[in-house]
Amino acid sequence: MKASQLRDLTREFAAGRIDRQAYVAERRRLIEGIVSGEIEIRYRELEPATRPSEEPRRQRWPTLAAGALVSLLLAALFIHFFGAAPTTPASASTQAVPAPPGKPGVELLARFNQDGQWSATAIDAFEREWNALTPFQQENARRSAEYRQLKHETAERIREQEALLATGKMEALMEAVRLREFGERMGFPPED
Repeated sequence: MKASQLRDLTREFAAGRIDRQAYVAERRRLIEGIVSGEIEIRYRELEPATRPSEEPRRQRWPTLAAGALVSLLLAALFIHFFGAAPTTPASASTQAVPAPPGKPGVELLARFNQDGQWSATAIDAFEREWNALTPFQQENARRSAEYRQLKHETAERIREQEALLATGKMEALMEAVRLREFGERMGFPPED
């Protein structure tokens, strides 16, 4: 496994050696420097805890099976989000349950989750509406299932962009950075 400056920074934060504010500031500096070309990503090989050849064969198959399962899940998500549109309309049982009336923050989250639009324009419009809510409305929304769904969806989209980046799609880096910054503004903890 390889580690870079970003991965090392994340480990420092996870271990509690730096606080969140310092982590966010340094991460932003690193990402902006990488994107602008001022900072070169340096990878180094991490020493594995045990060598695979020393590990009994029967203990390795769960790892391989888990890797295959994750690959299938990522492929299914990719097809779901980027594949062809369904030929039949969704039934009433599969449509999202509307948010309770009188909770504008929850309604906003439900609408955004249901629309499934993740363009920069759609996110900007969502954030303008989110910022127009009162702190009380935002806090109520943060305690909802719709907020957890948005958090999960954001993390999934970041992982998709990182997978695309691994295949050489450099524009995925900018998209991943944009989604991470959106997550930070919404209060999602970084997931590295």
